[in-house]
Amino acid sequence: MRQVFSSLTAQGRSDDMLAMCQTLLRFEPGNADLINDFHYLALLHGSLPPDKIIPLQTKMAEQLAKPPYFSTLMLAEILAGRPAVALTRLPKFAGSHAETPMTETAMEGCARVLAGETEAGSSLLKTVDWSGFMRQERSVFGKLLAKSGIPGAPIPELKSEPTVADPGQSPAWRKTLERLQKDQTGDVLPSLPAPRVKGADDWQTTPP
Repeated sequence: MRQVFSSLTAQGRSDDMLAMCQTLLRFEPGNADLINDFHYLALLHGSLPPDKIIPLQTKMAEQLAKPPYFSTLMLAEILAGRPAVALTRLPKFAGSHAETPMTETAMEGCARVLAGETEAGSSLLKTVDWSGFMRQERSVFGKLLAKSGIPGAPIPELKSEPTVADPGQSPAWRKTLERLQKDQTGDVLPSLPAPRVKGADDWQTTPP
């Protein structure tokens, strides 16, 4: 499914990606990478509040120490209004290829602007090429910077996206998941995941 995920990313279809993660978590509720993807997309779409994700993501990041988990945690803390705390997460994934250099720069710049480091943050944001971001990512960063009320803050432009052809047709990834579900003969799958990481029995999440 990674190839499908990459294709959806290229098309900017973050809503389909979120639905895909929710469905896959029914089959792999303990898959930490999948949980991380779900948390990131849920933050972008406002499906879960950052204050709910932060303790879960913190536990997972500290236990497994994977750079992408700290990246998602940084975004959650920015969205929760804690940019100074968010900046402490940056060294945990900066330069690790967990994110593209542009995404790292966008998050650091946004966090610095919101933390009151206006000049340093704006300088970073002016170097960001927003064309490589998904529409939902541009929307989230744009709203954060607009809320800052800082004159001249570099806010990403939201351009209209082309309509996906045959919107009524079931996407290929849904058909793949339907086949996977049929293969689970005799299994009754829960409607929503309750993700867990081995050794962390005291944390779980309830998807929207």
